[in-house]
Amino acid sequence: MQGNISSEIGERKRLPSISSALLLAAAIGVIEALTLILGSGMLLNIMGVSQASSMHNPARLFLSVRALGAPAVVVFFGYSRFISWTERYKDTSTLQCVLPYH
Repeated sequence: MQGNISSEIGERKRLPSISSALLLAAAIGVIEALTLILGSGMLLNIMGVSQASSMHNPARLFLSVRALGAPAVVVFFGYSRFISWTERYKDTSTLQCVLPYH
C-alpha cells in the first residue's frame, strides 16, 4: 500500500515520523547548546552579571557545562511526548517497534 505511514519490515514497523521527530529534536538541542555556550557571556551581561564581577567566570563555566546537556533534554522531551501519545491511544505495539530491546 503506497499511502501507508508505517510499513511492515519483518515483525517490526518502520515509523519515519518518529525517527524524523527525534532527529529534529537532537538538531534543535545541538543548536540550543551551541547558542548557550557561545552566547553565555552576553546572556550573563543581560542578567546583570558584569565582566568585572567575581561571579562572571564561574557562572559562564556553569552555563557552558549546563548547555552540554541540552540535546539530551530536548530528545527526552520529544520521546516522552511520543510515549504519552501511545498510551493515550492504547497503542502499545508501537512501543515494541521503536524499542525492540526494551
